[in-house]
Amino acid sequence: MRQYLGGPIPWRQRVSQFRRYLRGHPNVGIWVVRPSKQAKAVGLILLSPHKDGVYYEVSYEFLPSSWGQGFASEAVMRVIEHALSDLGMQKVIAETQAANAASCRLLVRLGFREEQQLERFGAQQKIFAKSWQA
Repeated sequence: MRQYLGGPIPWRQRVSQFRRYLRGHPNVGIWVVRPSKQAKAVGLILLSPHKDGVYYEVSYEFLPSSWGQGFASEAVMRVIEHALSDLGMQKVIAETQAANAASCRLLVRLGFREEQQLERFGAQQKIFAKSWQA
């Protein structure tokens, strides 16, 4: 699941990261994705400041067992709509490894445009953007 996110997180770091998620942060939105009528969560979506310091970035992780069922499409789109409409953001970006073809396809399907390619984290990255439409 974290193949394109730097690999698995060591157990000790998972606990502290989860505690940070629970505490929340005024500039970060965190959503747990759970299909209706299911107790088990299938994914996590974050909306947080991007490394560029200008825009907010949407990022997501979904369990492999949930891939191909539309959960990511629906949930990520709702977070993007919230950011652009409710929060008044003019633009939201997403950064993913160029090798992550499924994520690139998802972003294009959701209306994102590829804006930039760069080397970061030891891999080729693509930065996609979706802007508010009047």
